[in-house]
Amino acid sequence: MFKLIDSGYGEGKTDDQIKIKFIESATLQVASIHPTKRSITVQAIDDMGIAVPLGSVTVPANYPIPPVAALVEVEYLYVVKSLVQPIYRGERTDQTIAACNLRQLKYRAGLGEDEATNDAELLAA
Repeated sequence: MFKLIDSGYGEGKTDDQIKIKFIESATLQVASIHPTKRSITVQAIDDMGIAVPLGSVTVPANYPIPPVAALVEVEYLYVVKSLVQPIYRGERTDQTIAACNLRQLKYRAGLGEDEATNDAELLAA
Protein backbone atom coordinates (compact mmCIF):
# COMPACT_ATOMS: atom_id res chain seq x y z
CA MET A 1 0.00 0.00 0.00
CA PHE A 2 1.20 3.46 -0.86
CA LYS A 3 -0.39 6.50 0.76
CA LEU A 4 0.11 10.25 0.41
CA ILE A 5 1.92 11.55 3.49
CA ASP A 6 -0.45 14.46 4.12
CA SER A 7 -3.68 12.54 3.50
CA GLY A 8 -6.10 11.74 6.29
CA TYR A 9 -8.44 8.83 6.78
CA GLY A 10 -11.50 8.76 4.59
CA GLU A 11 -14.08 6.03 4.39
CA GLY A 12 -14.79 4.34 1.10
CA LYS A 13 -12.60 4.48 -1.97
CA THR A 14 -10.09 7.33 -2.07
CA ASP A 15 -7.46 8.59 -4.50
CA ASP A 16 -5.00 9.17 -1.63
CA GLN A 17 -3.77 5.58 -1.50
CA ILE A 18 -3.10 2.74 -3.91
CA LYS A 19 -2.40 -0.97 -3.58
CA ILE A 20 0.23 -2.49 -5.88
CA LYS A 21 1.15 -6.17 -6.10
CA PHE A 22 4.81 -6.89 -6.73
CA ILE A 23 4.52 -9.75 -9.20
CA GLU A 24 7.44 -11.97 -10.23
CA SER A 25 7.78 -14.15 -13.32
CA ALA A 26 9.53 -17.50 -13.80
CA THR A 27 10.19 -20.01 -16.55
CA LEU A 28 9.16 -23.46 -15.28
CA GLN A 29 8.77 -26.98 -16.65
CA VAL A 30 5.44 -28.79 -16.95
CA ALA A 31 5.54 -31.87 -14.68
CA SER A 32 2.03 -33.21 -15.33
CA ILE A 33 -1.37 -32.34 -16.75
CA HIS A 34 -4.54 -32.72 -14.69
CA PRO A 35 -6.77 -35.28 -16.45
CA THR A 36 -10.11 -33.49 -15.94
CA LYS A 37 -9.23 -29.82 -15.37
CA ARG A 38 -7.42 -27.14 -17.35
CA SER A 39 -4.44 -27.12 -15.02
CA ILE A 40 -0.83 -28.24 -15.03
CA THR A 41 1.68 -29.02 -12.31
CA VAL A 42 4.96 -27.11 -12.69
CA GLN A 43 8.45 -27.76 -11.38
CA ALA A 44 11.90 -26.18 -11.26
CA ILE A 45 15.31 -27.84 -11.18
CA ASP A 46 17.63 -27.42 -8.17
CA ASP A 47 21.45 -27.21 -8.27
CA MET A 48 21.71 -31.01 -7.97
CA GLY A 49 19.53 -31.54 -11.05
CA ILE A 50 16.52 -32.74 -9.04
CA ALA A 51 13.03 -31.60 -10.03
CA VAL A 52 11.21 -29.67 -7.28
CA PRO A 53 7.39 -29.49 -7.63
CA LEU A 54 5.93 -25.99 -7.25
CA GLY A 55 2.20 -26.62 -7.37
CA SER A 56 -0.54 -26.29 -9.96
CA VAL A 57 -1.37 -23.50 -12.39
CA THR A 58 -4.69 -23.06 -14.21
CA VAL A 59 -4.38 -22.76 -17.99
CA PRO A 60 -6.88 -20.16 -19.29
CA ALA A 61 -9.30 -21.16 -22.06
CA ASN A 62 -7.56 -18.91 -24.60
CA TYR A 63 -4.29 -20.91 -24.29
CA PRO A 64 -3.66 -24.48 -25.46
CA ILE A 65 -2.62 -26.92 -22.72
CA PRO A 66 1.16 -27.41 -23.02
CA PRO A 67 2.65 -30.92 -23.20
CA VAL A 68 4.56 -32.52 -20.30
CA ALA A 69 8.21 -31.32 -20.18
CA ALA A 70 7.36 -28.08 -22.03
CA LEU A 71 8.70 -24.80 -20.63
CA VAL A 72 6.09 -22.25 -19.57
CA GLU A 73 6.06 -18.71 -18.19
CA VAL A 74 4.23 -18.25 -14.87
CA GLU A 75 3.67 -15.05 -12.88
CA TYR A 76 3.36 -15.32 -9.08
CA LEU A 77 3.61 -13.26 -5.88
CA TYR A 78 6.18 -15.38 -4.01
CA VAL A 79 7.03 -18.98 -3.10
CA VAL A 80 6.51 -20.72 0.25
CA LYS A 81 6.14 -24.42 -0.49
CA SER A 82 4.48 -23.76 -3.82
CA LEU A 83 3.76 -20.71 -5.98
CA VAL A 84 1.33 -18.22 -4.44
CA GLN A 85 -1.32 -16.83 -6.84
CA PRO A 86 0.21 -18.33 -10.00
CA ILE A 87 -0.95 -17.03 -13.40
CA TYR A 88 -0.16 -18.92 -16.62
CA ARG A 89 1.36 -16.67 -19.31
CA GLY A 90 2.08 -19.14 -22.10
CA GLU A 91 4.59 -21.62 -23.42
CA ARG A 92 8.27 -20.64 -23.83
CA THR A 93 9.97 -21.96 -26.95
CA ASP A 94 12.92 -19.56 -26.71
CA GLN A 95 14.35 -21.02 -23.45
CA THR A 96 16.17 -24.20 -22.47
CA ILE A 97 15.80 -26.38 -19.37
CA ALA A 98 18.72 -24.43 -17.85
CA ALA A 99 16.33 -21.50 -17.38
CA CYS A 100 14.12 -23.58 -15.04
CA ASN A 101 16.29 -23.34 -11.94
CA LEU A 102 15.22 -22.60 -8.37
CA ARG A 103 17.54 -19.59 -8.12
CA GLN A 104 15.17 -17.48 -10.24
CA LEU A 105 12.35 -17.73 -7.67
CA LYS A 106 11.44 -15.06 -5.13
CA TYR A 107 10.59 -16.49 -1.72
CA ARG A 108 8.25 -15.04 0.91
CA ALA A 109 9.76 -12.03 2.70
CA GLY A 110 12.40 -13.09 5.19
CA LEU A 111 12.83 -16.57 3.75
CA GLY A 112 15.55 -18.02 1.58
CA GLU A 113 15.45 -21.39 -0.18
CA ASP A 114 16.49 -23.34 2.95
CA GLU A 115 14.11 -21.51 5.26
CA ALA A 116 11.22 -21.96 2.80
CA THR A 117 11.79 -25.71 2.86
CA ASN A 118 11.66 -25.66 6.66
CA ASP A 119 8.63 -23.35 6.56
CA ALA A 120 6.70 -26.05 4.70
CA GLU A 121 7.03 -28.25 7.79
CA LEU A 122 5.53 -25.48 9.93
CA LEU A 123 2.60 -25.10 7.55
CA ALA A 124 1.89 -28.84 7.70
CA ALA A 125 1.84 -28.83 11.52
